Amino acid sequence: MSENVSTESVDLRIQRSRKHLVGALLKLIQNQPLQKISVRDITEEAMVNRSTFYAHFTDKYDLFKTAIGQRMRHDLLTGLDRSDAFTETNLRTLILVSGNLMRKISEDCQPTSMGELVPLIMTEMQNSILEIVLEWVSSMTIPKTQRRKLAIFTAGAIFGSVVIWGQQVDEEQTIEDLVDQTMPFLVEGIDITLSESLRAVYRMIYIYQAVAYHCDNG
Repeated sequence: MSENVSTESVDLRIQRSRKHLVGALLKLIQNQPLQKISVRDITEEAMVNRSTFYAHFTDKYDLFKTAIGQRMRHDLLTGLDRSDAFTETNLRTLILVSGNLMRKISEDCQPTSMGELVPLIMTEMQNSILEIVLEWVSSMTIPKTQRRKLAIFTAGAIFGSVVIWGQQVDEEQTIEDLVDQTMPFLVEGIDITLSESLRAVYRMIYIYQAVAYHCDNG
């Protein structure tokens, strides 16, 4: 019993230390570029020592990736319906939440930081969107390889459209406009992908039936 309590205490300390470090960086980055923030700045803000920092992260960029990834997953999941269904409504919401999140991160970070942060932000956003869509398609009754293909296509289309929207010069185009423009093409692409998946299922059924027939009549 005491061993379990001890393990739980250690786990809580680890979670608390990581939470403090993530919070410290997100606070500091609102006032100065990441390149000017030192590990010492972060540990002082988080009130932990350097050894604790390096026990969890290799450097400040590793911490930033963790921080931005956690924030994205939290904001994406908070903004989405708790339903895990692969529906048009959820896809629309995912585009909306992703676009608003990208805009908010851009506003929170110092402009001088964005050049070095954009690749990290893009990677984490892409991974977060794919993770959510993979969860949605996991219960679909199509082959696993086809489910992953569908998820990669869907997540890639959403991520790509949001990135292009975020880089636009025309400030008048809202994220809602983007959703309305993107959804017809996204749905059509999904229909094509699903049709290919169904054809794959039918081929598997045909092969199974052919093998069963030859076994029965062998």
